[in-house]
Amino acid sequence: EIPALEDLPVNAGSLAYIAKYATTMTAQREIDASAGLEEFGLADSDDAPVVTVKYTDGAEVTLRIGDEVPAASPSSNYVLFDGKVYTMYHAHLKYFLMEPKEYLDTDITPTSSDSSTGNYLYELVSMTVGGRRLEEPFTVYAADTDSSSASVFTADVISAGGETYSMASATCLKLIYSPFDLDAADIVSYFSTDEDLAACGLDDPWATVDLQATYIGDGTEEETPVHFKLLASEPDTDGRVCVMIEGVPVIYAIDEPTGDSWYCADYRDYVSSYMLMPSVSDVDELSLETPDGDFVFGIQHGEAGSFLTADAWSSYPGTPSSAVLSDAETFSVFYETLVGAENDGWAEVPADTELVSVLKVTYRYADGEDTLEFFEGPARQNYVGVNGTVHFVIRSSYVESVIAAAASLMTGSETSESS
Repeated sequence: EIPALEDLPVNAGSLAYIAKYATTMTAQREIDASAGLEEFGLADSDDAPVVTVKYTDGAEVTLRIGDEVPAASPSSNYVLFDGKVYTMYHAHLKYFLMEPKEYLDTDITPTSSDSSTGNYLYELVSMTVGGRRLEEPFTVYAADTDSSSASVFTADVISAGGETYSMASATCLKLIYSPFDLDAADIVSYFSTDEDLAACGLDDPWATVDLQATYIGDGTEEETPVHFKLLASEPDTDGRVCVMIEGVPVIYAIDEPTGDSWYCADYRDYVSSYMLMPSVSDVDELSLETPDGDFVFGIQHGEAGSFLTADAWSSYPGTPSSAVLSDAETFSVFYETLVGAENDGWAEVPADTELVSVLKVTYRYADGEDTLEFFEGPARQNYVGVNGTVHFVIRSSYVESVIAAAASLMTGSETSESS
């Protein structure tokens, strides 16, 4: 340890080199110093650095380190030991000569993955992204994968503005692991004061991320909780950003993070384009309500939740009023049409808009239900509401194809009854 840097993150490699060279001090050669110490930068008036090494057996060694040896290769310095002048490799001395901040670790946050296998070392618990740049923070968290709710499509979900969204699987990992592997380009200050934080824009951070994860990389079944919160300033004109870990009084400088980073993320860019995707094994009843008529499918499940049959009812024109659907493949095609569409972006609904429903889909489970409702929207588009809140737009042809598929399912059933 370095007492002058107590409780700060000191680089373990630097400490190891200090220990190594303190126990293996070897001179290259002795120098004739009969002309005086001044020409080597070793006189008392030269204010040369002094290194004192104390050993556990009580022995003590003191070195005075002078000028570099001219034209020496490898680079060397003159040293004064026990009244004699020697040359020593600079590589063996430099760890004793560094400025205090040079002993600090520049790895700001942990490494996310194993360099030999590429496997991630951490699993997300939650990550809250906030700061002055956002109107309100948002949270990414590991979903309860045992839940039957269709709101959970991927392993991670986003909570923002009181709403919960499925997360896009293609980009979620990049965002989740962006707080890891953060390296400093420079150390701005250490034992930083409130004045230092204000000077660097960290008293009211531009961006923050509060991450809780579980370390799983030690090869055992034990899981170790990990928590840190990063504070970051707005970038300066050179693209430099000041960051610190809350509770650790060291301010670092980094290059402005870009891409899929907590520093610049908008949660809407990471929400899954799929609106609801419940597994058919979780759905007990499926209903479709349209202005012209409704469909209801009561699903019977076989082993492992697979589709077995569906008792169907319809009030839609041109379809039988009831039917028993037993063709799993045909129902699967219909169900994929229903859940497989992707939205076309976020909805901006004018404040005075009166929403007119053109289709309401309800998925009912043993423990609740989810709804997806489509409303008249802009040209060739519908607004889409998920569980009562309008979020997205989608091409209007999707609603037409779903209704047509439901009607076809009823009229094409092998066993049906008309009332």
